[in-house]
Amino acid sequence: MTTCSTSKQFDHIIGNEKIKTYFTKLINSGNIPQSLLFSGPEGVGKSLFADAFAKLLVETENAHHPDIHHYHPEGKIGMHSIQSMREFSKTVYLAPFQAQKKVFIIHDAHRMLSYSANALLKTFEEPALDSVIILITEAPERLLPTVLSRCQTIRFQPLSNEEIANYLVIERNFSKEDAETLSFKARGSLGKALSDSNSTQHPTRELLLNLLSTGQLHSYSNIVAFSKEFSDHIDGQMSEAEEALQSQMIEAFSDKPTAQQKQMIEKEVEGAVSLKKSSEAKFLFNILLSWYRDLHLLNVSGDHSFLINSDYKHQLVQSLQRGEILSFEKVQEAVSEAILALERSTSVNLCLESLFLKLM
Repeated sequence: MTTCSTSKQFDHIIGNEKIKTYFTKLINSGNIPQSLLFSGPEGVGKSLFADAFAKLLVETENAHHPDIHHYHPEGKIGMHSIQSMREFSKTVYLAPFQAQKKVFIIHDAHRMLSYSANALLKTFEEPALDSVIILITEAPERLLPTVLSRCQTIRFQPLSNEEIANYLVIERNFSKEDAETLSFKARGSLGKALSDSNSTQHPTRELLLNLLSTGQLHSYSNIVAFSKEFSDHIDGQMSEAEEALQSQMIEAFSDKPTAQQKQMIEKEVEGAVSLKKSSEAKFLFNILLSWYRDLHLLNVSGDHSFLINSDYKHQLVQSLQRGEILSFEKVQEAVSEAILALERSTSVNLCLESLFLKLM
């Protein structure tokens, strides 16, 4: 494969030019690591790079080549299933179907149960010489240290506002003004910019912003009601998924699990559910931060095109006129404390109540 054809494989991906150069040199040298970790923020192109790199390794243009294997989290909790990781552990040692190498791409690798991660570690310890494994993650700190130590890490950087805006104008036919606004809000993530461009109202966002814009969260009874409603909503989503995950883990044992194994299963399931609940709560926290950030932008007469919640501009102005603005540092500190409490297994309900009481 020539240098020219190799470099062209990345032409459709914006940003991270140094990584494109590195991958081109790597392919042409033929010295390919067996385990790679693609680490970086969500929406910056890690999966696109992994797919392009895999096509180069098996020398194909076919997105569905039989020697390129993708693994994604599954189910309501969004974890890699034990079944899929077992399949990976077997397939990795089989001979390639057509190419000289096989490539295994594990998306959101941090969303693996430790049971599955240990199976992955075994594969690293006894590598298949004709296989290349690519782990993709935005949270490498959640991976087992022993897994991290076996991978060569490629760190992806956020995209520039200019890169995102140019893509939106040239490839998606956005006006320059809309593209610049979306790129500013995206904070380096093309994926977020594209999501924001065609998103519908998220019910949690709409509910919280309506409460903030009408000042209802200055009432303790409203704080209690909203916190309970949001917490109950998450618990309702998780109960069925928790039961399914527990059944799946029990089935992973050929014999009836021992008492110690049952305890391990319960701990694994509890950790997976806690991670999902934390993710849902952090989505709400980001909405809260965006509201107060917009209030401060208006307070200093900033450019209204940079409002994150531009569809609530009228309500933001009214809230500012009522003097409902807090120190942004105070809001950030309260949110950070809520996140820490979640990580220490405090219930979502209590975290939200405590957070909003600090902002009254």
